Amino acid sequence: MGAVLAAALAALTAVLGGAFRQRVRNAVLTALWAAVFATALTAVLAASHGVSTAELCRLSPAGLLDAVISCPVDEGFLKDASAATDLLEGPDRRPVGVFRAGCPDCEAVFPIFPAGSVRWVSSAGAVGDALCERFAVTDVPAFLVEGPDGWRLAAVEDAVEAIGQTGPAAAP
Repeated sequence: MGAVLAAALAALTAVLGGAFRQRVRNAVLTALWAAVFATALTAVLAASHGVSTAELCRLSPAGLLDAVISCPVDEGFLKDASAATDLLEGPDRRPVGVFRAGCPDCEAVFPIFPAGSVRWVSSAGAVGDALCERFAVTDVPAFLVEGPDGWRLAAVEDAVEAIGQTGPAAAP
């Protein structure tokens, strides 16, 4: 009887030990997949707000969160360079603002414009890069406004005038 009890106890320990190891392995794998998913989601969210790959690697988590919060959504996100022409020739005639995530000058002008009054495009994306090349944009923030002779590079004041706002005092 003692040998049967010892064998039963050994079998029970082996089964419970294996189940415990399986639970630990599942918990570790779940945590790893959650970390991978969170990282990928953060990268996509950051890219949609104009954060370049280099900036994504350079910024701390707090800096990345700040860039996502402070930068507008990039209207050229996930579009190729040919979308730059579509952006200017489409029915939407709002000014186009070219920005770079992490740029202090850009962050200073974002509050001047009410939400939806400017189509923001990151210079780090394909659309922004194509617009920068086409209009010889060397510094950001830069604005493209439509005039009688077509689209042109403009100053902040011209973009404010183009949206019919009286100036920074009218900002929210």
